[in-house]
Amino acid sequence: MAFVRLRKLRIDAFPSDHSHILLEMFEELPLTVVELVLRYLESPSPQQLVPAATLLPNLRVLDMHQEHAWCSLCNTCNVLRLKDDPVSITYTNGDGLPVRAPAFVRSVSTSPLTLSIPQKLYNRYLAPLSHLRTVRLSAAYTLDLSVGVGLQDLKTPWRGECGECTSLHLTDETFVSDWEAKNKEEPHPPSLREVTWSFALAQEEESSEEEYVDYVDKVTRVRHRFWKEVDHNSDDDSEWDYDGREWD
Repeated sequence: MAFVRLRKLRIDAFPSDHSHILLEMFEELPLTVVELVLRYLESPSPQQLVPAATLLPNLRVLDMHQEHAWCSLCNTCNVLRLKDDPVSITYTNGDGLPVRAPAFVRSVSTSPLTLSIPQKLYNRYLAPLSHLRTVRLSAAYTLDLSVGVGLQDLKTPWRGECGECTSLHLTDETFVSDWEAKNKEEPHPPSLREVTWSFALAQEEESSEEEYVDYVDKVTRVRHRFWKEVDHNSDDDSEWDYDGREWD
C-alpha cells in the first residue's frame, strides 16, 4: 500500500451530503495513521465512526470539526440553541462523549408519554480503539432566551445534547441519576484521557437559500460529469468547461 508513512488523515464532507459514511470510501488505510480529522459533517451521527475500529486500529486522536452536534436524547443533529455563550469544555477522566440514552425518554417532564430512543452512541463504536487518547468536537450555537438554561448551569456533564433536551432532561435529577448510572455500564475507549468541546457562534448566511441551492446543484452536476467520464474511461474532455463558465 502507498503512503506507508502517513500519520494524519483529514476528510472533508461534501456540502449538504447527509447520506455517506465518510470512512466507507476506503477499503484499507495504512496502520500508521494515528490522527483522523473529519470536517464539515452535516450529520455527525455515531454511524460515521463505525468503520474506525477496523480501518484505524492505532488511532490516537479523533477531531470532528462540525457545526451540528448530535443529541443522543432525541437523535437529531442541529445547531445548538442556548440562552448564553458557552465556554470550551474539557473532560480529563474519559468522559465527555455522547452517551446512551435510557430506553425511554419522557417527552415533557410532567407527561406520562414516552419516546423510544435508538441505542446509538459514540462510546460503544470507539471502545475497540485501545490507543485512542484524545477526542475533539466542535459545535455552532445560536442564542435563544426561550431555552431557559445554559451549559454553565448544569450539575451533570454535558455531552452534545441539544438545547431543548438540555433544558428538559439534564435539569431533571431523577432522569440524570438513571442516565448516569446506565452510562457507567457502557464500554468506553480504555485509553481515552481527554475530550474537548469547543463552540462558535453560528454565522448568518450571507447568500439566499436559492443561491445556495443553485451552488449545490452546480457542484453536483460537475461531480456527475466527472464520474461519467471516469466510468467510461473517455479521453474526450469537450464537455468540461475549464475556463470556469460552468460557474457563471
